Amino acid sequence: MSKPAIDFQQIYQTFWARFIEAWEKAGASVSPRSSPFLQKYTDKTTVCIELKEPIHLMKCVWRPDSPKNIDILITGYESLKLKSQPLVTASGIKVNYFEVAKRQASLIECIHYDYIETPQDKHPVFHAQLSDECIDQAEIEKSETFSKYTLTSKQQGRIRTIKLPTAHMGFASVLCGILADHTNITQTDFSARLKIVNEMAGLPKPCIETLTGKIQADNHSFRGLCWYQ
Repeated sequence: MSKPAIDFQQIYQTFWARFIEAWEKAGASVSPRSSPFLQKYTDKTTVCIELKEPIHLMKCVWRPDSPKNIDILITGYESLKLKSQPLVTASGIKVNYFEVAKRQASLIECIHYDYIETPQDKHPVFHAQLSDECIDQAEIEKSETFSKYTLTSKQQGRIRTIKLPTAHMGFASVLCGILADHTNITQTDFSARLKIVNEMAGLPKPCIETLTGKIQADNHSFRGLCWYQ
């Protein structure tokens, strides 16, 4: 199969380098330091961006200016359609938050962000779901650092069917959001980093042609109800 001219793996590697720079400047740690992104060609018009191992964010603060630390583990994918302008047509990013003490990791929060160009019935186009769903053990074992921890407890009994309409939360949005929420980065530095990411050439955007037309025609644009088709 011939590969498209655009090297998406290089684009995501460039984003990763910018993220690593900001993350470590904010005093936190990350594994792996080399880019975890892989591109796979599912057919002549579709590329899937996956992680070769989970992203493990360490020394994250509970909230800015808090002395309490947490670890965050991320897996996921983005599916890209190779049109004249490549667009994200589906994505799923799973984020787990842990308290860690003496290599004992306790799961405290789970969230995953979903998007598909043609959503399921009664699903917002972009949405987040809270759950008690820990990242699969097979994925955890791929992490050079997190696999050394022992999971001591898991959340149970969380309602997993609540869907919260969101903006599109792909890899770049999730990681930049965590940078804002769970480090002591200054507003000035965060704004500068955000500008770099927003201006990055080639970083794909979601395919929202139908949704855009609906929002433009709706006087109540950006109500959560607009995210349902």
